[in-house]
Amino acid sequence: VSERLSVGTTASFLMRAGYDYASRYIFDFSARYDGSWKFPKGQRWGFFPSFSGAWRISEEPFFKDSSVNNWLSNLKLRASYGMMGDDNLGGLYPDYAYLSGYNYYNGSSLFAADPFNSVSSSKVVGTASKGIPVTTLSWITVKMMNIGIDFGFFNNKLTGEFDVFQRLRDGIAGTPSDILFPLETGLSVLPENLNSDRHLGCDTFIKWRDNIG
Repeated sequence: VSERLSVGTTASFLMRAGYDYASRYIFDFSARYDGSWKFPKGQRWGFFPSFSGAWRISEEPFFKDSSVNNWLSNLKLRASYGMMGDDNLGGLYPDYAYLSGYNYYNGSSLFAADPFNSVSSSKVVGTASKGIPVTTLSWITVKMMNIGIDFGFFNNKLTGEFDVFQRLRDGIAGTPSDILFPLETGLSVLPENLNSDRHLGCDTFIKWRDNIG
């Protein structure tokens, strides 16, 4: 019985900073610097920053002095934009695809115990060439944007939030269709960070909170 083990390593450096002025202007910045074992040297690290800001209008002096403050007790606008990295590139990029060499426990070869008796021949597991090293792929970048509003009425008995958001993934692995090699070369087209997808949506909730008796 044989056991095959695989060891992978990732590393991350994180930072975050924030600023709040009089509970009216709120800013946050965060960043990740991630490294993945799945990529070759020179492509292992990615920098992914994020920003967010909020303006709490209900804390402004002109709002507190107005008659609107009698029934609208909280009003805040929010916006954020951030990036994340994804190293899960799918079946087009198997583990250690950036290395050359052979895959053991792959393929088969014909072995005959008696070269004059083909009936006794049997197949044994061998090795298979890894092919051309894949060095054309790197991180999938996930870009997220959110715009929202928080509100509260009647001394915050009635509160709610409304958000619209977008998630854009860029750099999904794909194989180019405009590159061809002659069949005689035995070469195949390498995958690249070609594709993208987009998700749009909205989210909202309303809550009533009160005491009776």
